[in-house]
Amino acid sequence: MKGVEIEYANVCVNALFGSYRQLLQMTCEEALSKTRYGKGDTKGFDASVESGIKRCLSQFNGEEIVLITEETDDVTSRVWPIDPNPKQQPKMFFSDPVDRSKYLEQIIILMAKKVVSEGNDKSLEDRKNMKVSKLLLRDDIVELWDKHIDAPASITGTTSAITYVNRGRVIFSIILNFITRDIYVACDIGIAKIKIDKDFKNIPLKDPLEYIMKEGNRVTFPFSMERSVTDDDLNNFVTFLGKDMYKEIFVESRIVPGNYEKFIHHDHPGGPSRVLYFSDLQPKESPIGFVLANGEKIGEWMHWLPFVKFAKNSNGNHALKIYEVSLKCSLFKDDILVSTPPAYSIFNCRDEKDYIDISIMKSHGRPSRFRSMLVVVSWDNPRIGPLMDRFEYRDVGRCL
Repeated sequence: MKGVEIEYANVCVNALFGSYRQLLQMTCEEALSKTRYGKGDTKGFDASVESGIKRCLSQFNGEEIVLITEETDDVTSRVWPIDPNPKQQPKMFFSDPVDRSKYLEQIIILMAKKVVSEGNDKSLEDRKNMKVSKLLLRDDIVELWDKHIDAPASITGTTSAITYVNRGRVIFSIILNFITRDIYVACDIGIAKIKIDKDFKNIPLKDPLEYIMKEGNRVTFPFSMERSVTDDDLNNFVTFLGKDMYKEIFVESRIVPGNYEKFIHHDHPGGPSRVLYFSDLQPKESPIGFVLANGEKIGEWMHWLPFVKFAKNSNGNHALKIYEVSLKCSLFKDDILVSTPPAYSIFNCRDEKDYIDISIMKSHGRPSRFRSMLVVVSWDNPRIGPLMDRFEYRDVGRCL
């Protein structure tokens, strides 16, 4: 990355650090109460984290950047780039401030009850006034998350993410896991993670990217054959099927014909961290064949793109591929097309220079609700890759 891009990465790391620390200092009542922020029914922890990210980026260079979240659509839609030339587009930062917020709320309530029950006073007032830090910084938080919410917490935990797109290219993605306190960075230097100490003193505020990439652990993405998978394992998948229409959307894709349900590994997964199911964080005994963005909003899958672009296996070979699914029929979710044909896709593979064309989203009154169907697969998956080619689903990796 260039010098200015490194500076933006440092700012984004510090934005996630700062907003997370701000969340930890909230009381349970503050965190779980509804606020008037954004849509008017946002939980306190959502509002706190998002406002912290927005404030940090704005203070650094608010005039040159556009921050995209579901709550900032009214502002960003008015300044959205209309020029398809990526060199004329502003610096775009996509953020999912709190992913899997429903489960964060559940673990806060569960652990507040547990902490109070371990003490002498078991009053409701004690639970309301308890700081979130007393819950999320407990030594047994990962164990309790795995047991009561979803395992493994390293992949399924609540996250906050920021992804930077500039001049038609994805530059980096940074994901912070609120449960494990791991921060992940995907950029051209590599993909690494490091655990944040409880006192937040192990990672310097000055040049944190350099420290993370130097002192952190490299995250590798094993090939399918490195996991000794069976033929059926190649069909195992992770996608969202939990609301109206999503099953219909998946069936239309024809990726897994017939009884696809036996191949579902997870049908209520997180968004930004979903790509980590291909990494060495996923248990070897539960290999994943592919991950799908099933007509989901851009904030769920945009953060995968730098991971796909920079992922390597243990031998240093490029590890992942990404395809865009274009359905034969037009399906809409909340009046938004769930599967974009090439003419309406942000992945411009039509010109001599392949790139991400953010201007295509200008027609959306709320850009964060732009939807797409994307399949991420290991580079050597002998079933899904050829199937994508057979259905003429585009390999859009070269646009990243």
